[in-house]
Amino acid sequence: MDEKNTRPRVIQSVQRALDILECFDQLHRELTLGEISEKLGLNKSTVHGIIKTLSINEYIDQNNSNGKYLLSPKLLGKYQLVSDSISIRLKEIGSYYIKKLSLKYKASSRLFSYRDQNLIFLEMIKPNNSYYTISSVTGYPIPLNATASGKIVLAHMEEEELEYYLKQESFVKFTDKTLVEKKDILFEAKKIYETGYSIENEEIEIGIYSIASPIYDNQNHLIGVLSLTGPIGKLKDQTQEIIVDMTDYSKKITEKLIGA
Repeated sequence: MDEKNTRPRVIQSVQRALDILECFDQLHRELTLGEISEKLGLNKSTVHGIIKTLSINEYIDQNNSNGKYLLSPKLLGKYQLVSDSISIRLKEIGSYYIKKLSLKYKASSRLFSYRDQNLIFLEMIKPNNSYYTISSVTGYPIPLNATASGKIVLAHMEEEELEYYLKQESFVKFTDKTLVEKKDILFEAKKIYETGYSIENEEIEIGIYSIASPIYDNQNHLIGVLSLTGPIGKLKDQTQEIIVDMTDYSKKITEKLIGA
């Protein structure tokens, strides 16, 4: 069979419209017509025509004060539908694994979804076979520099995005072990990305130890976090065993999410 005939047909105008939408990101929220044209290697008249169509359908807006283009809030509604669907599936699949973690290690396990640099709490399991459990207050932002789950987020930011974030934020030093210096946070983020897990060692509260691992989608993008938190003593001694279990469970959650 001719290989050319087996390739899916791509509609050029549709592809170009999608390419224009992809030009916008955290560091490029607003772009001029010239900047978009340069990014895509297309002439301005071609780009302008597609932008006009996207604008008529309310997928792109124009800032009247500077003439730059930006994504329309209409896209947020579509994104919300996808994110909610992923979160529901993530909770359905992940609940089984955080229960296993909690029962085995007699510690509190948590499951988060990840969206727009934010961790969204989905579920927590407190072990019923332990006298000591760690509770968490939900509904408040999770300190990204001081928690195992938060540091997973930092580790998965693009380099420019992380640099920008560190310049904008001022970090609270919860304990003597909390990372607040930019160089220390950058070093920790790089190490976490390379190893595939994060450790919180009395960084937000004395006596508390936590381990977290990332959950990915089919394009290897961070979509969630699995964590285990408890008293530092026994949990710290079991670190390597916990890491093996958590990374294995994270992979299994990802495989089930993408239908592998």
